[in-house]
Amino acid sequence: AGPRNETHDNLGVNHAIRAAAGLASDKHSSLATVRSIQQVGGKVDVVGSREFTLFSAQAPRNGINEVMEYFTAMVDSPSFKPWEVAEFCSDRMEMEIGGLSPADIANELLHKAAFREGLGNSLYSPHHMLGKHKPAMLKDFHNKNYTPDNTVLIGLDVSHDQAVKFGELLSLPKSGSSSLPSKFSGSADLRQETGGSHAVLAIAGSAASAANVKEAVANRLLQQVLGVGPRVKRGNGQGQLQKALGKVSGGSDASVAAINYSYSDSGLFGAFIISETQ
Repeated sequence: AGPRNETHDNLGVNHAIRAAAGLASDKHSSLATVRSIQQVGGKVDVVGSREFTLFSAQAPRNGINEVMEYFTAMVDSPSFKPWEVAEFCSDRMEMEIGGLSPADIANELLHKAAFREGLGNSLYSPHHMLGKHKPAMLKDFHNKNYTPDNTVLIGLDVSHDQAVKFGELLSLPKSGSSSLPSKFSGSADLRQETGGSHAVLAIAGSAASAANVKEAVANRLLQQVLGVGPRVKRGNGQGQLQKALGKVSGGSDASVAAINYSYSDSGLFGAFIISETQ
């Protein structure tokens, strides 16, 4: 489940669901969830891509069983209580949007220009939708997309019997929906003024999807050859793109890195360029 499953009417709903992680479920209150996980030294992270949402729980081995009791309830039965959604979700979402870097913004605009809808939907809610993600909207999106067929469970450093037990704790609705394929749309550009003394340019063309394993792997190797940015903090970029940039006048004030995105039915390959505005 990701932004590609959103429609015009519920844009940003996946961002709202990520922001609602840790709030009350049908089985436990928010206080009980947070306190119980923290007391055993556990933590929960929720991150998203355009096609997937990853709920990740970590805990000491002697406390993982207790953590998973609350963690699985967070995934399969969030209650989206109106007062909690109104009090916490919008503020969390607005804070994340306000903290986006120019590179993050350029990446979102790149996808919007390349795909329009589906994969073009942003990882973050548009400003005009903040506060409009009501509990009924969140519940509807959750029921349609958080289904057994759409879900995988991965365990690291747990026994097979534990993994099976954790899977049995999940109770997901049977019915679901599927997203439409996203078509690449070329010859488009989007711009946004952010201020500051640097400009960020993201440019990409259509590339192989993850389903085409041979070409997807080739694109990944090509990305490494072209360079993915500096290997150490404040270091110089590596790869063929950075070498080419160094030959351009003023190249020392700019940086470039190859980008490669492989999705289930499409992909993008290109580069990020960052330089002084003048």
